[in-house]
Amino acid sequence: MSLNRSLRNFLIIIAVSTIILYLVAVNGPFIYDDGGQIVNRTKLHSLYYFKDVLFCGLRQHRVWQNISFAMNWMISDGKPWSFKVFSLGLHLTNAYILFQWLKKLFSEKPFVPVLTTAMFLIHPLQTQSVTYIMGVITLIQSFFYLISIYWIHQYRLTRMGGLVAILIASLFAKETCMLIPILLFGYDFVVLRKPGEKIEWKKWAIIFAVPLLFFPIYHVLKDPVSMYKGTSGFNLYPFFLYLSSQLYYQVFYFELLFNPTIQSIIHEAPVMGPTESVMAFFGGLSWLIAIGFMFLKFKKYPRTAFFLLLYFVNYMPTNSVFQMINPFAEYRLYLSNITLFLGISVLLGLLVEWMNQKKWIKNPELTLSSLLMLYFSVFTFLTLWIWRSEVSTYSRGVNLYPNSELLNVNLGGVYHDQKDNESAYFYYMRVRAIAGWMYGPVGQNCFIVAKDAFAAGQLELAWKIVDALDRDPAKDPMPKAFYDLKEQVKKKVIEKGLSLDTGFDQMIKDGQLFTLKQRPKEDKIRD
Repeated sequence: MSLNRSLRNFLIIIAVSTIILYLVAVNGPFIYDDGGQIVNRTKLHSLYYFKDVLFCGLRQHRVWQNISFAMNWMISDGKPWSFKVFSLGLHLTNAYILFQWLKKLFSEKPFVPVLTTAMFLIHPLQTQSVTYIMGVITLIQSFFYLISIYWIHQYRLTRMGGLVAILIASLFAKETCMLIPILLFGYDFVVLRKPGEKIEWKKWAIIFAVPLLFFPIYHVLKDPVSMYKGTSGFNLYPFFLYLSSQLYYQVFYFELLFNPTIQSIIHEAPVMGPTESVMAFFGGLSWLIAIGFMFLKFKKYPRTAFFLLLYFVNYMPTNSVFQMINPFAEYRLYLSNITLFLGISVLLGLLVEWMNQKKWIKNPELTLSSLLMLYFSVFTFLTLWIWRSEVSTYSRGVNLYPNSELLNVNLGGVYHDQKDNESAYFYYMRVRAIAGWMYGPVGQNCFIVAKDAFAAGQLELAWKIVDALDRDPAKDPMPKAFYDLKEQVKKKVIEKGLSLDTGFDQMIKDGQLFTLKQRPKEDKIRD
């Protein structure tokens, strides 16, 4: 069997393995933004009312995303599995386009496109884009990026109609698709253009004019509320602190490639201590080297320069330029990962050439590739297993970021939904200890937990909650119903002969008000 055929068979095995692995999490729950943006948004529950889908109030200019949500809600009657199957199908489609493109671009190195596509398919860094339902926007965006680059490689500017149609359609995917012409021009100018070949400026002017259509599209379909309200802006973090955190995350990103156990659905801007500052320095240094190489060495290394451009065009707008509460997210890295996967493939290819010269083992291409894919597959399985449960997903994040208000309040909400009032109260109070009552929902959430605990006969827990809410001088304003509940709970506690002492005064004396040192019990993975 020829090497090329063996490599193709290897890639088919990886594609099948990807499907099998993702089946582990196909019944995983809606999580994080999925609930508020899909489950509770009834306008996205049927394609029959297409106008409602268009004007649903959720990133309305991202039409393809919202159509997919409405379609999948109808298919599975509101169950998550169809959303995840759709995302998996899109992931496989993107991998197919990527392979067809890389196969042409690296025709002299068949090993490189095969291994790059294999990592694109099965690497654990890719999992969030598929398993996190709101992450489908990254898959849709990447589809348009990849199909447009493949188109320009295949036809250059000879089939302008098809290319313009792709670019117009991409504007209904995600606003960052406005940057696709930059990539196309860079690819044509750096990789495809022959010495002395003239640039067809008139055609390129048309291509660069297409993104301007986004502005009337956005004017018609824009959200009732600004898409970035409350999640971005230079008032969230000091500018240089936020920039330093992004440079820190660049090094963190490299670590994620080989140590995916530190993945999380939410990442917090780090406290910049000495270690983080050193990482930020090396992150900034890596950016300067990459950008300098891209501009100074593009003639000698055109393909390397282009893939660095691909990396920055995709990475920068969503992980650096905008200051966001969640400054770094794996699902946004889906397309940028191609550059890193390609770099690993090229380096491994050099090792393969050296091993072929030494003749130590037969078919080192397949041997090394298989070992690498086995390594990544194990971590992908473990990551997807965690995504089967909301508790396990948020617990992973809480373990990494114990002082995250968002992660703790979400984990408390999950426990509350599961009628585990003790754990719910614990995590809500974690938020209280971290952020105080300034984190608005916490007081009301605790009040609801107290009602549920009282209804379930958990008198000591209910009294503990209402007593603390009433006596804490920094409490949220409570409705009259709260004080009615307090009297009912107090009456029942006295009837049962239980103590009214909740330890509140002692906690104040010891300086331990709402300082929770240990969870009431281990978090469990719940199907």
